[in-house]
Formats: sequence, C-alpha cells, structure tokens
Amino acid sequence: MGNISQDGLDKYILDNSEIKTNLGQTIIITTEDKIRLCLMNYLNALQEKRGWLTPLSLALAIVLTFLTTDFKKWILPKEGWQAFFLIALIIFLSWFIIALIKSFKTKTLDDVVGEIKKTQIKNADKN
Repeated sequence: MGNISQDGLDKYILDNSEIKTNLGQTIIITTEDKIRLCLMNYLNALQEKRGWLTPLSLALAIVLTFLTTDFKKWILPKEGWQAFFLIALIIFLSWFIIALIKSFKTKTLDDVVGEIKKTQIKNADKN
C-alpha cells in the first residue's frame, strides 16, 4: 500500500468498509495494564477454584493409610505414628474445608468486567 498518511488510511478504510452499528452496548475504554491486572487476578481465582483437590487427595491417602496399615515401632513408637498421621489428617481436612469454601467464592466473568468498569469510573471522577 506504500506510504499513506493517517488521514488517507482512515479515508481508505471508511470508503472500503461496511459499517454496521449496534451501540446499545456499554463501551469500556481502559489501559492494557489494567486489563492485564484484572485478568491475572481472575486466573488466580480460577486456580483457587480447584484448590480443594490437593488437600482432599492427601486426606484420602491418610485415611487409606489408617485403614490398611498396622503401625509398627520404627524411630517412633506405634502410638506416635498413629498420632502423627491423625494430626496430618486433621491438617489436610482443615485445608480441604478452607479451600472448598474459597472455591465457592471465586470471581465470575461478570465480576471481572465489573472490576474493569469500577476502575474506569474512579479515573473518570478524577477529571
């Protein structure tokens, strides 16, 4: 296309394009860094949504250990091993419950769009 000025490019695009309007929408103008930040927060929230899988897996492994193992004295007495695994089970179940609660509080796509809009409104108020 060669060297075309911005005005020439604009005219070329307008002359050779079909424009349809559907402006009954909300238009959001923001910066790339704000979009990146909102999307990174959303991705972190999505990861938290599956955060309950690890503690549940570990708790199930501990339960299976209790069901299938006859604890023996090795470094610790038999009761010491049972107490160790019981404490580990309590920790993993607590972690599971907390992660499960967090998974129900994760952001939705509407929350992300609202966060972007909220950021824009604050900036518009400053002008």
